[in-house]
Amino acid sequence: MRSVSLVLVAALACGTEPVVPTAEAPPTPEARSDTGTGTVRPAVPSPTLDAAAVAQSIEDATASGVPEPLLARAAYLSIFDHRDDECPGGQGTNLPGRFEGCTADSGWLFAGLAEYTGPRDPEVIDDFHLLADFNVRDADGRWFIGGGELDLVVDRSPGTVSWTGAVSGTWSWPAWTGWMRPVRAGGVTTLAVERTDADWTARVDGSMTDGTHAVYMSGLRASSTACDGSPTGTLELRDPSGYWYRLEASCGCGPVSWADGSVLGEACVDVDLSSLADLVAP
Repeated sequence: MRSVSLVLVAALACGTEPVVPTAEAPPTPEARSDTGTGTVRPAVPSPTLDAAAVAQSIEDATASGVPEPLLARAAYLSIFDHRDDECPGGQGTNLPGRFEGCTADSGWLFAGLAEYTGPRDPEVIDDFHLLADFNVRDADGRWFIGGGELDLVVDRSPGTVSWTGAVSGTWSWPAWTGWMRPVRAGGVTTLAVERTDADWTARVDGSMTDGTHAVYMSGLRASSTACDGSPTGTLELRDPSGYWYRLEASCGCGPVSWADGSVLGEACVDVDLSSLADLVAP
């Protein structure tokens, strides 16, 4: 009653009719979301890209390859060429968890933790696992950021090799090559590849970023025996607004739709998965 009285006094002082506050009416069924929770769903904004621009952005993001564990492992093993007797310490190809960091005689700074099991020679392709949270600065001041996990399992039989791999987290180093060069590059991907002397098949699921674009791949697969190696599956591109474009590719081409379900047109993408088949020889 005190709050109502104050409203009445203020209204009379201004020479206006008093307005008595009332409880807000509950939302009508028409105003509720289809979940029945009363949640207000924001309107989906208009797309900023057309179908061709979506395809081009996907190609730009994947131009240097999709995140796979072998490239990042080779980068990691290379840093130990620059250690000295005291820095970074640890055993073999592990980092001991010195998060304050140390600087070796080479001028390289090592900070963080890493646990690696597998071949110490990057030329040897066999099962390995790396769990890491580190920052390494090379002598030219370029930061190698490794935060996440790498995994590879290889199965060989006469004339055939198949492997499964996984990448999670940020693995970026401007001094390195391929998909790791952009700052903040990385992703969460799972990969499965089979190769014989004559043919190959590859499948990728997960998300990746080149530091500029974010792409999600679902059931993306390609083969040397179909579509000239062009991919089939779903590719999604994140818009700066936070909503997603979707390209349903069949042999590299298909409709591009926006988050509200509208179709923007047809487009084709050139996403090369054949390079994955070249990583492990039969």
